[in-house]
Amino acid sequence: MDRGASPLIGALAPGMARRGEAAEALAPGSLLLLYTDGLVQTRDHGIDQGIDRLCAALGALDPSAGPEQVCDALTDELVGPDQDDDVALLAVHIDRAADRQ
Repeated sequence: MDRGASPLIGALAPGMARRGEAAEALAPGSLLLLYTDGLVQTRDHGIDQGIDRLCAALGALDPSAGPEQVCDALTDELVGPDQDDDVALLAVHIDRAADRQ
């Protein structure tokens, strides 16, 4: 999503940052992946190269992989033993029943 960008949480004093909003419709069966820059950026690899590696790793996964399998596979592939930044990763599968609103 390229809309709703806001300053990092905790980067400014409380009340000083205005938070943008964005909405995106996700098709049933979609996987929403949220992650911190520690997953895709290291001292040796820039963020663009890291995002390319992330996309390649996602493309290599079995499409039927569940959220836990996706997180495990991505951390196995992208997080090395010399990781010097924290990594947070959240994968959410959009259930087919969610389209009945």
